[in-house]
Amino acid sequence: MFLVFNKKKINSYLISLGTVAILFGISIMATNNITNTIETSGQITEFPINKVETERKAVAISINCSENVENIDSILDSLSKMKAKATFYITGEIASNYPDAVKKIISNGNEVGNLSDEYCHLNQKSVIDSLDYNGLNGEEMWKKISENLTSGSIILMHNSAKYTSSSLEYIIYNIQEKGYELTTVSNLVGTNN
Repeated sequence: MFLVFNKKKINSYLISLGTVAILFGISIMATNNITNTIETSGQITEFPINKVETERKAVAISINCSENVENIDSILDSLSKMKAKATFYITGEIASNYPDAVKKIISNGNEVGNLSDEYCHLNQKSVIDSLDYNGLNGEEMWKKISENLTSGSIILMHNSAKYTSSSLEYIIYNIQEKGYELTTVSNLVGTNN
């Protein structure tokens, strides 16, 4: 039996493994920060964190990427046009199958975090977010977001939701019109007072 090694495949595997290792490291650091935030706030919950305490008038947009990368370019274009950053939470499957998309997210100045393989579909939970996965358009999403928008809010969106990429500029514009700075989740968590 002979083994044949293809240089491109080996490089692809090394890039995929490196990406997964980086995401794993980021998730460990983020988990430590988030755990501290939960413990210091005295509120322990099974739901994702959707707000941190801060005196700074800043919010973060988090974008879950668990199904595909079809709208990533459109989302990155909108973020760039609006001079905004976001945190993309990506599954291991997306990271290994689409390493170029992950590189593009990072090279555009955005943040990448690890989205667990046991992804919790929030349409089965009762937490506040954009509800973009329910097919809401931009105006409907903004109405839902603006009801609870305060300093430290973390706005959850999904790249594969029907209207997310086409509504992102509208939502960012409205957030900025209310005087909020858009930042990444780790930057927002790091601003705890």
